[in-house]
Amino acid sequence: MAYLVLARKYRPQNFSELIGQEFVARTLQNSVRTERISHAFLFSGPRGVGKTSAARILAKAVNCLNIKTSNGEPCNSCPVCEEISSGRSLDVIEIDGASNRGIESIRELRETVKYTPANYKYKVYIIDEVHMLTKEAFNALLKTLEEPPSHIIFIFATTEPHNVPITILSRCQRYDFHRIPSNLIAKHLRSILEKENIPFEEEAILTISRHSEGSMRDAETLLDQIIALGEGSLKTEDVQKILGLVQMDSFLFFFNSLLENKKKDCIVFLKKLTEEGRDFTVFFAEFLNFLRGVMIFQNTEDDAKSILDCSEKEAEIYKSAAQRINQNTLLSMMDIISDTYKELKFSPHPSVTAELIALKLAEANKGINIRNLYKEVISLKKGVSSTTTQKTTLSSTEKSLKEEPKDNTPNVEDIINKYKTPSSSESLSEEKKKLQPVTVDENTLKKEWTSFIEELKDTKFNILKIPNSHKIESFNPSTDTIVICVYSKLLAELLNERDNMNLLCNSLSKRFGKKFFIKSYYKVPEQRPNIQPNNMLSNQKSEENNREELYNKAVRIFGGSFLDETNG
Repeated sequence: MAYLVLARKYRPQNFSELIGQEFVARTLQNSVRTERISHAFLFSGPRGVGKTSAARILAKAVNCLNIKTSNGEPCNSCPVCEEISSGRSLDVIEIDGASNRGIESIRELRETVKYTPANYKYKVYIIDEVHMLTKEAFNALLKTLEEPPSHIIFIFATTEPHNVPITILSRCQRYDFHRIPSNLIAKHLRSILEKENIPFEEEAILTISRHSEGSMRDAETLLDQIIALGEGSLKTEDVQKILGLVQMDSFLFFFNSLLENKKKDCIVFLKKLTEEGRDFTVFFAEFLNFLRGVMIFQNTEDDAKSILDCSEKEAEIYKSAAQRINQNTLLSMMDIISDTYKELKFSPHPSVTAELIALKLAEANKGINIRNLYKEVISLKKGVSSTTTQKTTLSSTEKSLKEEPKDNTPNVEDIINKYKTPSSSESLSEEKKKLQPVTVDENTLKKEWTSFIEELKDTKFNILKIPNSHKIESFNPSTDTIVICVYSKLLAELLNERDNMNLLCNSLSKRFGKKFFIKSYYKVPEQRPNIQPNNMLSNQKSEENNREELYNKAVRIFGGSFLDETNG
């Protein structure tokens, strides 16, 4: 018999074997046990977490001949379960959505769903990567999906549920599969190795589980490859070779060289990585993960091992490194790698960029911390605090500075006074003086209004100075509301804009020390105020007189006489 890869050999065959998807497994099992089975399911989630396996298990469960005695689990021993497990069933149709994505494929599917199952209770259609179907294909599937025949069950699987139309999602029961925790992946890999009688190193299993990124299939595939490399055994060294990783001891050497500012050792170490054919993007990504481990041990020492899923040897390395570095330097190093990683990834000379990153990391241990510097600058901008202790310290500092001999340096006392802020009581009294409200009535307001608009002569409100352009209609002291009647269209348009009105209110409020509200309305004047320039002549004659004068001039020039319009 041909060799069967581990990912296929140890594929889950019932709901209880779905690792890391307990919620989904329990819900599906209860649906089968209580016979509350939907006609359409959507399984979404990352790659290799059990979507297609769950679809096959569900197909077996709904058709299993012994389902009533197996508590919702497929028995895997009846002819139906055996046919579906081996892929020989005519009533369980698996369709690849990527290669059957057109409307013609969906039309064929719509024709086949009319026929009853050949041998089973349900005919099950499993469409993998359903998000790859075209828009037209999805639309053609809508009616069939909404009201399929009673013997049809659709199961869709996708890694991109956001690309599935909402009209499809609303017709399906959706189950979200999550990434599998690394500790569960490591546990499953141990059971596989024990069943296969393959010796292994614990650190190798932990490394594989961390780098599988929550995908059981990726972990099993990688495990198969490493076993082939190790000739029937699983070693940490082989795992690091396959993944292009650097050993933990090498990370510790590079870390110590950075802390001790041994730049030569750092550059020689990077050159060695180049000779070994290592990828610098992978190295610095892993070194960033190493620094993360150090950070975790600094902040959560008791729970750090469980958080990182690391071995005892790795935990000791993290712990010793955490004791050698302060957190500010550690965070600065992590920032440098995060900021320059993209440049390294797309650099035409990765080795040069890697050396630059190493030199920056070495300088981070003795450089100024940018976060602390920023805080210092902000505190200087805010000035010296006004507490009693600081006032006492400040006065003693000023006294000592005055006693020092003068030289050509700037006057330190002036600098201190520049940043010195008044005490809280002084500043509060000044604010009270500024904000002391003034009693204003309508007569006072009208008297002060002229001088107020005089102050606005250099602003956009200089139009208020035009005579008869407006007047104060009323003033309500209880609400401090001023009503202005406006006779000028230009002024009305100016005051109709909210920003202009707010600016005018604020200017008036500053003058009187209290908040005012201004309302305005436009009124057409009964007699237009004389606001035109003096050199313009007013029209003295009526329209009829002007017309008669024109008629007389026409008669003198052209001759003739006027006809009476009333007589025709």
